[in-house]
Amino acid sequence: MADDLGYGDLGVYGGKISTPNIKALAKAGVRFTDFHTNASCSPTRAAIMTGRYAEHSKIIRALPVNATTGLPPAEVTIAEALKPAGYATGLVGKWHLGHLDKFSPLGQGFEYFFGFLTGSIDYVNHLDASGHLDWWRMKTALPNQEYSTTAITNGDRFYTKKCVQALFPRSRLSGGAQTLSGARRPGNSRTKSTEGSVRR
Repeated sequence: MADDLGYGDLGVYGGKISTPNIKALAKAGVRFTDFHTNASCSPTRAAIMTGRYAEHSKIIRALPVNATTGLPPAEVTIAEALKPAGYATGLVGKWHLGHLDKFSPLGQGFEYFFGFLTGSIDYVNHLDASGHLDWWRMKTALPNQEYSTTAITNGDRFYTKKCVQALFPRSRLSGGAQTLSGARRPGNSRTKSTEGSVRR
């Protein structure tokens, strides 16, 4: 998912921006040509997380920094739907569906969280609009000074490495390349519970 990227800007949809990797994904997979969104952040995220119109979760506008509401715990998120099937569930980056514990990603089916809970933070000190630190790994606040985009990329690599190592205990990840020394190819005797994308 990309923020502030126009559907019509991409080459795969006739736009002028060359995106060869997205083009390859579209050629090998599915292209979505009719979709609906919300005009602000929190409702869009609620819809993505639940697969339902945001109105069902009572999130109709971007949540303010001091919100006492969030994505209701009764809503079933994509993480809660996939976890019983054996998928690893992690969220890296912006949540913006409630900053209280009961609304946090860890309370909504995600087993890993690295990022920020409110709508925006500054890139270096990671302070939210009210001046409070909003930079987390799981439930621990991290007062580091790493540029947030770099930190999110590194957090994603950390989680990806953790998932790959859970799938393939003898694998080695080095830099951008990965060697799956214990990996089996599809169609072998591996059971269904350990096949597929990011399963344990």
